[in-house]
Amino acid sequence: MSKPLKINYLSVSESSANNPDNIDLLVREYASVDKTQKYNQCPVFKHKKNRTFVGYSPIDFKLGFDNGSMWSTDEDLIKDINVVDPHVIAERKVNAHNPSELVFQLDICNFAFWTDEPDVWMDYSSHPLTSLQNNYTVVEGWFNLSNWSRETSLATKIVDRTKPLVIKKGDPLFRVTFLSPDLNRGVFLKERKGKLSEVQFRMSESKNYEEGNKLFSKTPNKCPFPFLKFLSK
Repeated sequence: MSKPLKINYLSVSESSANNPDNIDLLVREYASVDKTQKYNQCPVFKHKKNRTFVGYSPIDFKLGFDNGSMWSTDEDLIKDINVVDPHVIAERKVNAHNPSELVFQLDICNFAFWTDEPDVWMDYSSHPLTSLQNNYTVVEGWFNLSNWSRETSLATKIVDRTKPLVIKKGDPLFRVTFLSPDLNRGVFLKERKGKLSEVQFRMSESKNYEEGNKLFSKTPNKCPFPFLKFLSK
């Protein structure tokens, strides 16, 4: 049997530190499914779900609109709004009828992922329940994690602009799947402790991103976070 992939992760959200209920923030998806359902014993289903992890919220949060103005239960958790005019962001004035303005980057349950394994892809995707119970889907994407390590961002797209986005403590927020050339390899997540410097991270991110096609190409087995070596031990 192939040795499992080792994926390191570090929480980079301040809200995750405020977790008095000790909610598990990243859980293997198969661990949370209803084992009494027959389809959950299907090897095809199990194979995928054992390589997928679900992020859970440690806090409650709401965001909505009243007469074109945005409100939220915690403004500090809103890190970005995809509008061009900076005054719109500063004044929290959002046109609820313009869908292109209703994507919000939230500082909830975000992580830095990295690995020493070669050619490991990370797929960040929506959890199916969020469109129904939370009124959002995430901005999805995938890339070669071995080439370009970066922090995740909970970028939320509002589903129904007449209703608020509502997140409750313990709600699933997103899914992340790790894939390698040998899809039969399992995945082992290793949590690391410490702090990730915003400056160091952005420098590393820019260096890798500017190299363009490395986001989607094969690379040598090299840790793209040399300053995080102390966390890998």
